[in-house]
Order: sequence, then C-alpha cells, then structure tokens
Amino acid sequence: MLCRSALGVEPHVVWDSAERWKESPFFELINFSDCEGMIGPLAAASLHEDFSANRELVTRVNQDAGHLWFVDLYNTWEEAFALAANHGLVLFC
Repeated sequence: MLCRSALGVEPHVVWDSAERWKESPFFELINFSDCEGMIGPLAAASLHEDFSANRELVTRVNQDAGHLWFVDLYNTWEEAFALAANHGLVLFC
C-alpha cells in the first residue's frame, strides 16, 4: 500500500527496476527484504524524512480510499523510523 500510495506503482515495478527507483521516497523500505533483519540509523533517518515529506499525499490517498487503518500504520512507521534515526534500528522479526 505504501508503494501504491506514494509512488503510484506496484512494488514489483520498483523491484524489477531498482536502479531507476533508487532515489524515490521509501526506496529503502520498498526494496527491503524482511529476511535482511534490520534497518539501521542512516536508512531510518532517510525513511523518516520520506514519511514526513509524503504524509499529506499518502494520508489523502488512503483516507479517500477508506483505508484509515493504513493512515494509523503510516504514523506508527514514521515514529519507528524517527526513533531509529537517533543511533537505533528497526528490527524485523
């Protein structure tokens, strides 16, 4: 949902052409395999900036579609990356 909301494409489009999308918002998260384990502070800082900068767009798209649960989840992820940006990490387990 994040990829569709922010970039207007399905994740496989980003995965299949990663070089083309690497400067796009949320790239570090969209192109991240959860079996990689964690996102460290540098990527977390970049992702926090992406979440902050794209809040209006993603919120509007998902509110219009009735996906209020995703807006809540978006807020939680933004907070997680804000915390991890300060010498922390986001651990996927």
